Amino acid sequence: MLTLLQSTVISLHAADADREAVQLSLEYVSRVEQSPCTGGNEETLDLIFNHTDWEAYIKPAMFTSKFVTSVLLENNGSLDSLTDETVFSLLRSIVNGQNTIFGSGIALEPGVHSQYASFAPYAYHKNGTVYIHDIALSYNYQDNNNVLWYHNLKKRNWENATRTLSKTKLRSGNISLTEKDTVLLTTKIENGFWTKPYFDCGGGDIWMVTYTTPIFSLDISGKPKFQGVAGVDIELTNIDINQCDPDTSKHNALDVFRGTHRCYATTECRFLKGQGFKRGAYQCVCSKGYYFPNVNAQVKAFNGLEVENASDPTPYKCLPCMEGCTECVDDSPCLYQFMLLFRFPVLLVTLLTCIGIGVLSAVTVCFRNELISALYKKEDIKRANDTFKTEYDSKYLKTNTIEATPLKSVGTQTYEYAASDKRSKMFWTSVSKLSLNSQTRVEPMIDHLPLPNCENNKELSF
Repeated sequence: MLTLLQSTVISLHAADADREAVQLSLEYVSRVEQSPCTGGNEETLDLIFNHTDWEAYIKPAMFTSKFVTSVLLENNGSLDSLTDETVFSLLRSIVNGQNTIFGSGIALEPGVHSQYASFAPYAYHKNGTVYIHDIALSYNYQDNNNVLWYHNLKKRNWENATRTLSKTKLRSGNISLTEKDTVLLTTKIENGFWTKPYFDCGGGDIWMVTYTTPIFSLDISGKPKFQGVAGVDIELTNIDINQCDPDTSKHNALDVFRGTHRCYATTECRFLKGQGFKRGAYQCVCSKGYYFPNVNAQVKAFNGLEVENASDPTPYKCLPCMEGCTECVDDSPCLYQFMLLFRFPVLLVTLLTCIGIGVLSAVTVCFRNELISALYKKEDIKRANDTFKTEYDSKYLKTNTIEATPLKSVGTQTYEYAASDKRSKMFWTSVSKLSLNSQTRVEPMIDHLPLPNCENNKELSF
């Protein structure tokens, strides 16, 4: 249990150290972006990279190493059989037309080239032109142990270098010469040396990483002897730094920068391809359920470089959508909003109207007789009702059996028919009837009678 705890603590410390190294590297990238360099390449990004994606670019270095090793083995460790122009042409052809390979060169031990104590031809391209020269004239790579791309390989033991037998038949005129056995010495890709990414100040003024592989000959005892290196400089200018969250579905050599973005919690990191070896190559877009504060902005995302340069990333945050909205572009509601200030007056007017209608209906029902009495003189209405009751207590209504059924008037209701001539006023009287036999109710019979002429004292008639 204690061992497990100790290993966990060590892992956490290692993770913290890795994160700190990444942050320091990003700060270095930032310094290079903001300040012109003064020459040299001593500062590097202190990170461990996955070089798998770059292995396709180091094949020229492997080829150059095998070619020069083969020449040395054929000439007892001497390169004098090759002219400088031949070597320069070889290196020039590697760089020409290559965008990713910035430069290619070799660096040899003293005595390999009899004319020079040190020989390090180097070809590179810049602004569409290929340049080549011997950097040994201005750069002491042999005695400077800090030149890791050279001395790291020189210090190794190469006794177990891969040996391959080669059988060669040369030609002389039209005659094939006797077959000759030759031993070739080679190494694997993983036996080469990768530098950490660095900014080449004063040279290409670009970010690059260098790969070198050893050049051999055989000593007197037949053991492999280190005679120099062949290498290529891989340009990182066009390789993006992806600071967004890790993608487990695929990997990249620069995945060490993953997860170092500074997007706020309400936003998500979106990687921008083609930005090159620069920090801030991303956008902070709003997460689901949030919207961009500037609704009129053409690009609704925060610029990653601005977020990186900001001392406080808090202002670069999105605003939450209204309740019930999974996605939105502004603060418009997605659910019905209960607005009491607008609804209360309408509800109050409606309620008062309903109460008023109810009160008016109750008053009308309770005082309906008084309303009719108010329209006519009481004695006229009484006389009309009495006359109707006397003469028409019973009437006969035909039924479906064509029989006369005696009916009895059980109640009347008198209504006024308003006419322009007061003498033409009529009373409409609804008479409810009951059958004398079965006491069942039948349809009401409607009669009418004229307004009684009280002055002439005439009888009512139907």
